[in-house]
Amino acid sequence: MLAVILVACNSPGVAHYTAALDAMATPGGWSIAKTTVNDCVDTIVTDCPVVIRYYVTDTTRRNAYREAQSAVADADFTIEREFNRSCDDPDGFCAFVSSRDGDEISVNVFDRGRSDDVELNSLDRVTVRAISRPS
Repeated sequence: MLAVILVACNSPGVAHYTAALDAMATPGGWSIAKTTVNDCVDTIVTDCPVVIRYYVTDTTRRNAYREAQSAVADADFTIEREFNRSCDDPDGFCAFVSSRDGDEISVNVFDRGRSDDVELNSLDRVTVRAISRPS
């Protein structure tokens, strides 16, 4: 148990993972809808801290996926894994995981009204969720 606590305490802080998301240029037509932070101060887990940023856009899901890939690549992240990159199934998983120097940004692109955030679903826009955390 002590090793887990030391790992959590030795990871960079929330500002580091926020800066990783800030390094991604926000594509034209996107807007930041929400950012949440889990600093894990009261939790003993190893993948903390976590910063989650939600963007909304009026483009298609497939275009948002491509734009997200370009944004992380321009921030010097390498795309490691892709899931359903055609984004053709509105209920299917459309995502990728990228990494840079021990950091990870995972991105999920949700079709209109199908995000994992109920509040954003009412906007009826494509939602892009980017999660920044240790890899």
